[in-house]
Amino acid sequence: MNFDFINPFMLFGLAGIALPVLAHLLSRRKYDIVDWGAMPFLELGQNTRRKIRLEELLLLLLRMAIITVIVMVLSRPWAQGGFFSQVISTQTRDIVFVIDGSCSMGWESASQTPHEAARQWVDEFLNDLRPGDSISVLDAREKVRKVIDSPIRSFDLVREKIAEIPPPAGSSDLAAASAEAVRMLSRTSNLSREVIVLTDGQSLGWKADDDILWAQLDDLRNQPAVKPRLWVVNVSSGKSSGNSSASSSRINLSLETLQLSRELTVPDFPVRISTKIRLSGGQSTITRKVHFEVDGQRIKSKARSVQLEPDGEASVEFEYRFASTGSHVVSVVLDHDSLPGDNQADAAIEVVDALPVLLVDGTPDPIPVRSEVFFAKAALSADENDTPWIEATTMPYNDWDSAILQHVDVVFLANVRRLTDTQVADLESFVSQGGGLFIALGDQTDAVAFREDFEREGRGLSPAALQQVMSDDGADDDGIHISNGSLSTPWLRRFRAEEDGGMTTARFSQWWQVTPTQVATTESALMAMEDSDGNIPKGKSEKKRPGYPASAGLVLARLSNNAPLLLSRSFGDGEVLLFASTIDAAWNTLPARPDFVSFLHEVVFYLSSRRALQNVPSGAALLGEIASTEEFMQFQFVGPGDLRFAPELVGEKTRPRARLADTSVPGIYRFERRDSTAVEPPQYFVVNFDRSESDLTSLTEEEQTQLSHQDRMDFVADVEELKTKMFDTSTRTEIWFLLAMFFLGFLVLEVYMTRRIVKGGGVATTPETVPTG
Repeated sequence: MNFDFINPFMLFGLAGIALPVLAHLLSRRKYDIVDWGAMPFLELGQNTRRKIRLEELLLLLLRMAIITVIVMVLSRPWAQGGFFSQVISTQTRDIVFVIDGSCSMGWESASQTPHEAARQWVDEFLNDLRPGDSISVLDAREKVRKVIDSPIRSFDLVREKIAEIPPPAGSSDLAAASAEAVRMLSRTSNLSREVIVLTDGQSLGWKADDDILWAQLDDLRNQPAVKPRLWVVNVSSGKSSGNSSASSSRINLSLETLQLSRELTVPDFPVRISTKIRLSGGQSTITRKVHFEVDGQRIKSKARSVQLEPDGEASVEFEYRFASTGSHVVSVVLDHDSLPGDNQADAAIEVVDALPVLLVDGTPDPIPVRSEVFFAKAALSADENDTPWIEATTMPYNDWDSAILQHVDVVFLANVRRLTDTQVADLESFVSQGGGLFIALGDQTDAVAFREDFEREGRGLSPAALQQVMSDDGADDDGIHISNGSLSTPWLRRFRAEEDGGMTTARFSQWWQVTPTQVATTESALMAMEDSDGNIPKGKSEKKRPGYPASAGLVLARLSNNAPLLLSRSFGDGEVLLFASTIDAAWNTLPARPDFVSFLHEVVFYLSSRRALQNVPSGAALLGEIASTEEFMQFQFVGPGDLRFAPELVGEKTRPRARLADTSVPGIYRFERRDSTAVEPPQYFVVNFDRSESDLTSLTEEEQTQLSHQDRMDFVADVEELKTKMFDTSTRTEIWFLLAMFFLGFLVLEVYMTRRIVKGGGVATTPETVPTG
């Protein structure tokens, strides 16, 4: 029989046993004795004295026992096995059900999917629980969803909540879900605490090889006085855990996440959608049809067939031009198989009339052709084009403010020498909220001013630090041009052309030598700027500017001499591009190349896509556009399975938007008005998941043994085996109520003895003790 305490720290209260002893010793302190004539007649006899001392000692021990029992009750002792479990056990349980919500739980080879079997399993298991048992439920996805967070005792409500769990989709992190279940049980009060994981035996979600992850779970289990028990039940009809042949016999076709040439586009502008098809398992080559859909409508002319070898893959690409503006969803779909959850891949695309762009001219001139942005303006918004894809506005570098930034998606800074502190702060706020910034250097660029405005020791907007201006020394007969091989980024790959007229044939006479920016914390950046006295030099207002999360500078294109030409950096929710040369003809011949127009358009589309980020990984927040804060309460997000979410308001003072943080369920989301009669079309978002979930390999016996190390968890075959092990005779039983009964008995006895001593302490005298003389 085992014995332990739920609140062992309460045992420190046993120090209170000394209080009755201390009180007894203080009561025996000596008083001044005054003799008087009748005193001999009041003295007690020898036997009476001995009796009173014995009663006082018993009363002292009784009071010490009362304190001991109180402390024991508060420490909540429990026993396991033996007399207590067989005779007086009425122990209730705290149970957390973890239901695997991954895509593989939707396998349709049997009469019901594993996910449906898991929900039915819980429904039947509830019938065997006691009324006092408490239940919590977790939906294990890539991010754990708390279906029932606080434990409840209403089994009917548990059944309702489980019925509302959305269909399986995406991947799952069963290790994180198990850890979360243990954390939830650490806040419960019952002596028996159980975690029951219902899964299909797939290996991927367990991460069995991550020893550090499971060591952390062991630490969590060992922290509370009552260690929870973990049970794993395979609800798959195939019961393939530990059977590699069973898992390898399952044939599955799956799609990778869609890759878009752009997420934000304009009508009649081509968008390329590409993906990969994978075949897992099988013994021979198969042919399958691939379909393309827009807003749920299948376009028959786009369908094509692909051939796949066993465990092979094939790439497909579609091109589409949208005829109208609005938010759209494109999908690549495979014919139905036993695992439909990975037969479709979606992506959201926003189509707008024209993208608003601000061109900030660093060298304004009354003669337009001498302007720094003349070629850029002509390339983006030619005057003869009545319906341009980009609506460009030109302003001098010293004549713009934050008001204009509220109406544009991208800002170009062309050879700007210096900005005011207010302008820099406005740009940082603009980019951090999803705006795009393109910085083109030139002869007006001042390295010192640039360092103070845009570098800020790694915390500023710039993806690179400026060094010095470099020139072509003529060593290469072909001159300095863009390295064809450096254009590996998807949106730049189309410019990898070597024929005459291509962008890579443009020659560069001058450029700035730059070094990619490294990430620096606010504290380290300030320390680097401080002088020997710990003060920031005059003119540097770093302590007054807010800090934004930013990535390191990434080189997207290089010159033929390996010098960085185009660099990028994420800044907050936006993106910054730095072009180390000019965008006019002063330092290069790029404006004379036909690809110059396409290049600037791709720059704008790339930077503006961060403004309308619609395709995100699971767990990333969604941002819906609203006209004003007054309209915020009229909108809602609707997710897969018709899940409805109330968003939170962000950017109230600058650019109000509705934010949804809970995107643990992958799939298509809509941002729409709550009024069902509204004619305003919704804004679409797609939450993607880890497509490696299509790997249906089952847990091996070795992996099960590894996960079960040191009784960490127990794999059971069915509900009967679980009941046998969970409801065995070694159930833990709390015995504090027995101690409480002892406490009441001791308390009554203490009152009786106290009254006895008080009432009869000085009455009993004996004749032989009375003096005779």
